[in-house]
Amino acid sequence: MRKSHGSFRMRIFWALLLISVLPVLAVGSWFSYQARAESERNVRESSELYAEQVAGRLDELVKGIDNVTQTAFSDKQLQEALRSTEMDELARQSVIDQFLLNVDMSSDAARDVILVTDKRAYSRRKTAVESADYLRYGQSWYADAVMANGGLVVSSRRDGTYQKGGPRVASMSRAILDLSAPDRGRLGFLVLEIDPGYIAEICGEVNAQEGTRVAICDRYGYVLYSSEAMKTDTLPLDTASYAAPAGNGTVTMGNLRYRMNYVTSEKTQWKIFRFVPEQYVNSLGREVLWTNFAVGLLCAVAAALISALLSTTLTRPIYRLRTLVRRIGAGELGATESFHGDDVVDELGNCINGMSRNLKEMVYTNYEMKLRTKEAELRSLQNQINPHFLYNTLASIQLLAVTKKEPEIARMVEELGAFFHLTISEGGETVPLSQELKLVEIYISLQKVRFGERICYRCEVPEELRSLPVPKLILQPLVENAIIHGLEEQIEPGTVTLSARREQDRVEIVISDDGIGMDEEELALCRRGLQGERGRRTDGKISVGMRNVEERLRLCSGGTLGLSIESKQGKGTSVRLSLPLEGVSGKKENRETGG
Repeated sequence: MRKSHGSFRMRIFWALLLISVLPVLAVGSWFSYQARAESERNVRESSELYAEQVAGRLDELVKGIDNVTQTAFSDKQLQEALRSTEMDELARQSVIDQFLLNVDMSSDAARDVILVTDKRAYSRRKTAVESADYLRYGQSWYADAVMANGGLVVSSRRDGTYQKGGPRVASMSRAILDLSAPDRGRLGFLVLEIDPGYIAEICGEVNAQEGTRVAICDRYGYVLYSSEAMKTDTLPLDTASYAAPAGNGTVTMGNLRYRMNYVTSEKTQWKIFRFVPEQYVNSLGREVLWTNFAVGLLCAVAAALISALLSTTLTRPIYRLRTLVRRIGAGELGATESFHGDDVVDELGNCINGMSRNLKEMVYTNYEMKLRTKEAELRSLQNQINPHFLYNTLASIQLLAVTKKEPEIARMVEELGAFFHLTISEGGETVPLSQELKLVEIYISLQKVRFGERICYRCEVPEELRSLPVPKLILQPLVENAIIHGLEEQIEPGTVTLSARREQDRVEIVISDDGIGMDEEELALCRRGLQGERGRRTDGKISVGMRNVEERLRLCSGGTLGLSIESKQGKGTSVRLSLPLEGVSGKKENRETGG
């Protein structure tokens, strides 16, 4: 046995070791193979996210400047200063300077705010110059602003020093329309130059990765911002490589190769480029490779140790489970083993423990039911005291009553003989409902000799239900209980009603009286008495026959059938029993037999 145990434990050890180590080695190899692709994907996603964040900030910038510059349409003093030809130049200068100051203070991105009229160009940070001199160095925005007719235009031009080859400056401009004129003619142009430092600040806030280059180009491909100094006005890239709104690729700039990603700002139409050195991507791949190798080695060592531990831990509850099954198989009913864990084996062990206890209970319950059945059969045999002798004796008494001219006594003896014939005659456990009704009628007839007209009996049972198979001697004890405990104690006449009706797949039989009834406390005691709680006060309302009816109903139905009692003091009592439509025997052919 020990050799078997050791062999089983070793098989589990090697199985766990292979199950744990092989996947680790396979996954480690796959990760090593995918390390470079994973690092490239991470870099690409990081670059895309960075470019999208910068584009979002630029779109927010355009939205803010759009709102600020729209004040040129609502500023009535500015409109009047630009429209009037009679206003003093100093007064006009003052109004325009105040407006430019307000615009400048409302936008953190403004390097300069310029208002261009037909004759002059007013600047926030420079003295006014001739408009022709200003337009000469910024013709690109002018044509776009004229076409936009009051809409915001995003463009770029050379630096304000107007030096050829100088850095480019982004600007946003719009035509100022005369809202009071029917044709809404142009009064001038408002130009807001973007501070290059503000764009650098935007790029620097979201750029958290070292060794990268960032550049922003306008829609014509001119560089507006570059994280590194540029010798040319455009990027050293093939324009076809970034013609789409967004994309990625590999480019060479200088002596280095880069992974390039770019997106296009929706409102500015500027392209945001991010270049990550390919050497950095390769270094990430090598780091992933060595990390996976180290993790795989550690996992292999840990898997060997854990497999040795688990192979011992797992086999113990399995052996206890086998021992438990063998004990139950050997006939030790109710045998249990201790299982305290929450894994599958412990759960299975606890289930078998429960099955063992239930099996023991079921065996003893079945044995007890069979024993009680045998006892009931024995009592039935003992109660059948020579029916022929009893019948002959009653016949002799009846003959004597006839001879003595006592017809009432003769009738009672005849009915009593019929009553005993129906109650103690041999037969099956069930009889037709019609025979039970006949027995009740004989019993009522006998009781009328004692009570006279104080007792009235009504039977309300449809003809189609009279062939229903029912347990033998099940109605007479209930009628007897109704007379003794319901009608006997009252002076006024009373009625016992026996009714039956079909309810879907069941037949409801009710024995009710209009006697003295019970209060809530007595009713509760009676209901507990039917369940077997025999108390001193309970026995006064529940007869032995009524308890026998309850027990027989439960035994023949497996506990599904029983009696229910409803009562109100001074109103009477009702006892209800429910039977299957096929009868308690479960055989539909019993319906065809009648009494």
